[in-house]
Formats: sequence, structure tokens, C-alpha cells
Amino acid sequence: MGKQKFCFRFLIVLLLVAVIFISGCIGPSPEPKCPDCQSPRTWSACTDDAVKTRTNYRCGAETNYTCESYIEEKACRTEIKMKGARGILEAIVSPTLDETVKGVIKVEALTVPEKTDMIKFFLAPQGIQLGSQMTGEDLANINLESDANAADGWKIFYDTTKLENGLYTVFVGLTYEGAPDESPWLDYAKTQVVVKN
Repeated sequence: MGKQKFCFRFLIVLLLVAVIFISGCIGPSPEPKCPDCQSPRTWSACTDDAVKTRTNYRCGAETNYTCESYIEEKACRTEIKMKGARGILEAIVSPTLDETVKGVIKVEALTVPEKTDMIKFFLAPQGIQLGSQMTGEDLANINLESDANAADGWKIFYDTTKLENGLYTVFVGLTYEGAPDESPWLDYAKTQVVVKN
């Protein structure tokens, strides 16, 4: 009887060890993981409907943890907002398709200080450095307009069809009567646009 009890206990211990060993080996199955998917492609050019697209990739339970491509859409910007170097001026260029402009565009100063007597608007081709030291040739190549009448808002219109296609700098400068030549601006803002007619 003593030998039977010993064998029975030995079998129970052996079974417990086997169960613990087997459950440790098998264990819970690992969570499925996504592989590294490709990076999104570059955005397309904006369409006339102000939309651009690109191929992107997603992975998850809904794709059975495989990378799946899809077409991503994004609205193009239809205006460019500009902030002055001193934080006083806010201006806007419209209409745009992201950084691209064509046809007639409006450049408008939205917020200006009371001291402002005049706003100067420049549309200059790439390569011309705007400043007080501009040469006569540089001045002949920029499109300079001034607005001294705030009654209808501070704005100017440019017909870009009269310009060559390419990269241009848009500059808006607030000035006042008696401003020194070396530092005439209460505030100014600039950005770049691509003329593409």
C-alpha cells in the first residue's frame, strides 16, 4: 500500500510538472504585428478643383496585418497668409493653389496700425533682393504698387498673365509720412509664389 501511494503521488507530481512545462512552452499566441509599410508618395499637383492626391499605406486588423495602399486626398490651400516680421501686419494672397498663382491675384493687408499712411506692394522675380540698395535695373523688373487709400481696404491686384512663369517674391510693407529711407517700414511681410499661367 505504501508503494502504491508513493507511485500515485509521483504520477500526480509528474503530471503537474508536465502541465506546467507544456503550458510554458505553448503559452498565449503573440499579438499579430504590422510590417513596416512604405512611406507615403509625394502629393500630386493641385487640380483646378483645389484637390491633390497621393498614394499612402495602412496596416491593422482591418487589413489582416498586411500593408494596403489607398489614395489619400487633401484640399489645396486657396490663399497664402503672411504675418509681419514685427507681428503687426497680417496679409493674404489669393486665389492660390498651394503656392501656385495664375490670372489675376489679390494681395491684401488685413491688419495695419493707425500710423500707416501707405502700403507698398512688390511682386519681384526670383533673384532680385528687395531693399534700399536696389539698382535701377532691379527696380525696372519689379512690379511695385502703392495704396494710400484705406477707405476701400489696403489691397492691390496683379495680372500675372503679363508676367513670365516662375518664382516670385510677394512683399507687403507698411510705411508712413516722413519715414527714414534706411528703415521705412512699420512692419513688413513676404512670401514666395510660383506664377504658372
